[in-house]
Amino acid sequence: MNNKNKLKRSGQISIFIIIAIIVVVLIGIIALVKQENLNPGYSNDESYNYISGCLEQTGEHALGYIGDMGGYYYIPEKSTDYGTPYYFYDNKNIIPTLKNVENEISKFVNLRGSLCGYIENTQYKVISRGNVTTKTKIYDDKVEMNIKYPITVEKGDKKMSYQNFNIVIPGRVGILYNASKEYIEEQTQNPGGICISCINDLANKYNIKFITYNYDNSTIIFNIYDNNTKINNQSFYVYTFAVKYDSNQNLSL
Repeated sequence: MNNKNKLKRSGQISIFIIIAIIVVVLIGIIALVKQENLNPGYSNDESYNYISGCLEQTGEHALGYIGDMGGYYYIPEKSTDYGTPYYFYDNKNIIPTLKNVENEISKFVNLRGSLCGYIENTQYKVISRGNVTTKTKIYDDKVEMNIKYPITVEKGDKKMSYQNFNIVIPGRVGILYNASKEYIEEQTQNPGGICISCINDLANKYNIKFITYNYDNSTIIFNIYDNNTKINNQSFYVYTFAVKYDSNQNLSL
């Protein structure tokens, strides 16, 4: 093949490559335009920010409620008349697992998060909404909620569809759970009465505060306070549970 034919063939190949690149770029632009029409830049989108902010508030309310209810959304069978769950009952450790507490938080958000689909803005109209499905993960210093909430809103001739919301709430919920778990484990090993030294050790270890009081002649209520966790604009976070002892024991605090 002479040099002239080689140059001609090389030129044809170059043209095909350029055309292929142009086609790929056009396809990418079309896909991007469609994606932006359905899922605009969330950080600048008012409707997305409204829904995400509402879900975050719901998550904070869930954590406050769960703390007051000792890790439960629905009051368990073994609880006081005021709904405080027992973590130690009949000399048995019945504290919920961390996974159970995570699931209870998810229940709260699943049931109440759908209210976030009612946008109080006349510029937007909600076209459709699905069910809220939440997966919660508790860490020592934060709680993460991956929330699936299919919702489509309309503004003028533009539709925006959202589905996934990631909510991270700072707070030492995991540490308070661990402190209660460690106390109950010690209580199980030594069921004879309230362990004052255990309370002091855990308070120093985690920089928390225990406040206990007699509920009746055989039950002590434990409130664990953390001034380093501020949820729902509160100056502290509290995690509550109950311990039932032998009624013949002296439980004076």
